[in-house]
Amino acid sequence: MKNEQPVNRMRRALCLGSLLISTSGAAFTSAAKQSNALPKQAKKLDYYQFYLAWQRLSSLSPQEYINQRQHEHRGLKSSEIVKLDFEHQNVVEIESFILSKYEAAFIAHIGSFT
Repeated sequence: MKNEQPVNRMRRALCLGSLLISTSGAAFTSAAKQSNALPKQAKKLDYYQFYLAWQRLSSLSPQEYINQRQHEHRGLKSSEIVKLDFEHQNVVEIESFILSKYEAAFIAHIGSFT
């Protein structure tokens, strides 16, 4: 009888552990499904909306603007060009997002393929 208590404690611990693992796995799966809840068409539409907004803002295509900025700032990473844009107030507001113009060009470029 004395040996049963530690065994029961171990069983309870094992049951509790497996319950926690299965619950957290179910929560993770549920969150993953929700993040993919938007159909691909809706995601493409978001990028396309950025592309349309870009066309209203600039006479250059997104690719031309990206190439121009990369040529101006040779040797800088994209993140550094974005930082420069914010420092010089070279920003745009698209769909309630305030982005550097360089970032907006990248998103619009993706939207140009939809």
